[in-house]
Amino acid sequence: MAKNTKQERQGAALLFLTAFIWGSTFVLQQTGMEHVGPLTFNSGRTILAALFVGILWIVLQKASGKSILPAKGRGTTTLVGGLVCGVCLGLGMGLQQVGLKFTTVGKTSFISALYIVIVPLLRMAAGKKYRKGIWLCVLLALVGLFLLTVSGDSIIRLGDVIVFISAVVFSFHILVINHFTKQVPGILLSFLQMAVAAMMSLIGILAFREAPTLSGITHAGGAILYAGILSGGVAFTLQIIAQKKVDPVVASLIMCFEAVFGALGGMVVLHERLSVREWIGCALMFASILLVQWMTDDRTRPVVSG
Repeated sequence: MAKNTKQERQGAALLFLTAFIWGSTFVLQQTGMEHVGPLTFNSGRTILAALFVGILWIVLQKASGKSILPAKGRGTTTLVGGLVCGVCLGLGMGLQQVGLKFTTVGKTSFISALYIVIVPLLRMAAGKKYRKGIWLCVLLALVGLFLLTVSGDSIIRLGDVIVFISAVVFSFHILVINHFTKQVPGILLSFLQMAVAAMMSLIGILAFREAPTLSGITHAGGAILYAGILSGGVAFTLQIIAQKKVDPVVASLIMCFEAVFGALGGMVVLHERLSVREWIGCALMFASILLVQWMTDDRTRPVVSG
């Protein structure tokens, strides 16, 4: 049987690394939110991420003797791409953080990862067609996520609705990245989307009168630094670079492993233990990834029309 191309394997590996970084950020994000509000936390992490990626872009361009400005004829596309991706990212992050205040962490993790269903549905609505087996992979991942993250609380709360809306927004974020990453350099696109997300968070602080304090920011500084540089600067840039090489549906399945790595991080850092139910959930999610990788090799990849 034909194998996945080298680029696809590299892209999948980068997305697993992305999911690992996002998952490892979860514990620090929770501790940071003990000292500052959600919009303040998002502002700090996105400002740091924009600075980090912006400096990286300038250094790399100067080292290669290239201009830091977009290529000739690509200026409008670059700005539009940064704006659209940034609005989706800023809105998705903001809704997710606010929703977390009104629901449980486990349900937030599960609902946020519903983009594994929403992404293929949106692509099908746009005229794309996938083999039926793709839905088996999605179903396995969905059941696995439920077993891993949700226990006991079946009541639909306001926070659940807000987080679900954020999952829809993140689904569009995956799709617009898939579109613009073919036209805009990945690092530049990452910088622009973080800059836009940072501005949205700052506006949100003023609009909702969150009133951050210097003491709170200082106490949350370590968590904000980690979330800004690694989760924001590195991981979101890796996502953009990797999505050049991987189908969006496969990408969404891999990125939902953030929940698995978050649970494993809790075991290592907080000495938490996974139940049998949670281990079964992890196993089902891993099975979904192995299956989708097999299905999307050179001879069995999803059939796409249009």
